[in-house]
Amino acid sequence: MDLLLNDVLHLTREEIENSKIEFNMQAGSGGQPFLDRWLKHTEEEKNTGTCKDCSYWGWYGKQRNFYPGQWVFSFARMPGDEWLLISAAQIIDTPVDDGKKDIPEL
Repeated sequence: MDLLLNDVLHLTREEIENSKIEFNMQAGSGGQPFLDRWLKHTEEEKNTGTCKDCSYWGWYGKQRNFYPGQWVFSFARMPGDEWLLISAAQIIDTPVDDGKKDIPEL
């Protein structure tokens, strides 16, 4: 039986149109699996969204990825073709210097 994302989230049409979904596979080209990166953080960091290297990327270089008011739903790839929802948030700010050009290993 298929389970649609909105069967869980119950978003309105307006919320859907103002949302983005991130599918995180690895930290940079050929980098650490994103799931491993997320799992290394404490439960408090995961629950409060304070693990910065697992949060949304407001900018990628000079390209703006998100705007204040948008919703972002982030998933980390698990083994096979499964995805773990790791965060759901409304964007409140996208500082210009927040682009992640270099992604350090944890």
